[in-house]
Amino acid sequence: MPALAHRTRVIQRSRLHEMHRLLGQPGLISLANGAPAVDLYPLGRIERAFAAALANHSPVALNYSLTEGFEPLREWIALKMRDASIECTAADVLITNGIQQALDLTGRVALDRGDHVIVDDPTYPGLVDALTAFEPRFHPIPMTDNGTDVERIRSAIARDRKNRPFRIKMVYVIPNFHNPTGKTMSVADRKALAALAEEYNLLVVEDDAYGDLRYEAERLPSIKSFDRSGNVVYLGSFSKILAPGIRLGWVITGRRVLEQYVRAKQAADLHTSQLSQVAAYEAAQDCFFEGHIARLVTEYRQRRDALVASIETAFSVETCFVFPQGGFFVWVDFPPVIAAEALFEAAIQQRTVCLPGTWFHLRRGGEHAVRISYSGATPATLAEGVRRLAVAVDTLLGISR
Repeated sequence: MPALAHRTRVIQRSRLHEMHRLLGQPGLISLANGAPAVDLYPLGRIERAFAAALANHSPVALNYSLTEGFEPLREWIALKMRDASIECTAADVLITNGIQQALDLTGRVALDRGDHVIVDDPTYPGLVDALTAFEPRFHPIPMTDNGTDVERIRSAIARDRKNRPFRIKMVYVIPNFHNPTGKTMSVADRKALAALAEEYNLLVVEDDAYGDLRYEAERLPSIKSFDRSGNVVYLGSFSKILAPGIRLGWVITGRRVLEQYVRAKQAADLHTSQLSQVAAYEAAQDCFFEGHIARLVTEYRQRRDALVASIETAFSVETCFVFPQGGFFVWVDFPPVIAAEALFEAAIQQRTVCLPGTWFHLRRGGEHAVRISYSGATPATLAEGVRRLAVAVDTLLGISR
């Protein structure tokens, strides 16, 4: 084997993606997969959108394009961002291959080896996967009952600014229906994070993959909507509202920072699939997404409610969880007698699977918690999956049913 780059020693296979091999087993009920429901994909609309892309935009749809992306789609996204209280134009938008590429580009643009990145504890493992190649040091901040602990973040940054050189370069958060905990950041904390980005001249990366999927009350303004410095980077995605296989996401940030993202993406892949971009634009016509998102909200709310009802009654031990206002996940804390890794293995024996909380912590934590996803199963299937999980809990306790 030839000599490879040092970074290959630190890049590991993602446990979440390796888990997909397990999920294909017949008869297994998945409470683990964070993907949208395949039965809710708008297949007819997607098929017509790709046909329209070829019929109405050929040869443009099959050619090379601007790195920034298909301008009509960027214009549509700029208008859609008013839902998140963001005022922007197409010139503020970069199309990416999903949020995952946007995270990789963030590492390329922002991080030098040894830089510190503040993250929630627990956090989204895909963020760690995306940034590890750039060899940062992650600084996990435990979450409060209400979500991201902005005051502890402020304190950590203030301490860091007493050093030379500064080490903390970036803060990463998921303000809406956090993955994995399901928590939602308050408006006051959103304002405070935007102010921190300006005060300390650092990047705040706002991952809003689930923002459209709110099941209670009105959508909250984004962190980006309070940004006066251009230092907040907003990440959006079509994966949860159209289909993840389309591989379309977007970045919105200040023009000077966005230019660096454009240069990094140009070097990486020239541009995102022009055909997919044009098809997404065609799919968006005639206010399609307004109706489609409303349908998704109705369906996912029913699934969330079914899962929560099952959790409240199924287990022989007391559990604690946050009722999510949207998104895909419920984070369940078990008593110390239940080890999350052991429950993961026992659940597989009962033909169901959820993810151990330890998978979402960078250091210690989550030893007695699991993340349960409700997006990919019907209410009846969710109830059966929780029943099987309860059997697995009883097996660990030595209780026979």
